Amino acid sequence: MLNLNQVSFENGIRTISVTNTLLINPILIHDKIKLGELFSISYGNDYHFKQGSESIEWTSELPLSEAILNGELEAMLMRTEHIKGVFTDSAAFYKAVSDKLTKCTCYEPHCDYDNKKLVAADLEHPNQPRNSSRYAVFSTKCLDCKKPITLSTQFGSFSTTGLDELKQLVIEKNGAPLNFSKIITIKP
Repeated sequence: MLNLNQVSFENGIRTISVTNTLLINPILIHDKIKLGELFSISYGNDYHFKQGSESIEWTSELPLSEAILNGELEAMLMRTEHIKGVFTDSAAFYKAVSDKLTKCTCYEPHCDYDNKKLVAADLEHPNQPRNSSRYAVFSTKCLDCKKPITLSTQFGSFSTTGLDELKQLVIEKNGAPLNFSKIITIKP
């Protein structure tokens, strides 16, 4: 999922770029890093999203160059909270909610847009930016078969973070106050 490339190697330090996301700054790792030692990633530029950093434990017994090639460095990075948030796919959230709630099997359903109810909002990893906006999901009935069907709309931008900020955007999409304990907020 991550595209890691070595940019430079100077004084025993490898600079590794992550080229398929703008959310992670180049990573500097000492070439002789050993099992149990820590390295750091940094992210953000304060323009699109908040700056921060996270320490990661080196869990490979392989040399750095081999750990990059066989995917162990990527696996270490994917376990971090920042990267989990970036690669949590809101479209997958919508699909999981839709699969759970939609009973309509009409080929071209006609939805009752006037009687929709907000049933889910993607609030997973609220303090991490994403590669796209998040989804809010509404449930309504198909006008043809009268069975439940879901609709979605996106809220926020890829850089919107913070649980309170996200909840406010969902309330705005809903057009009325919400009890968040009664809706789905993490992927089922």
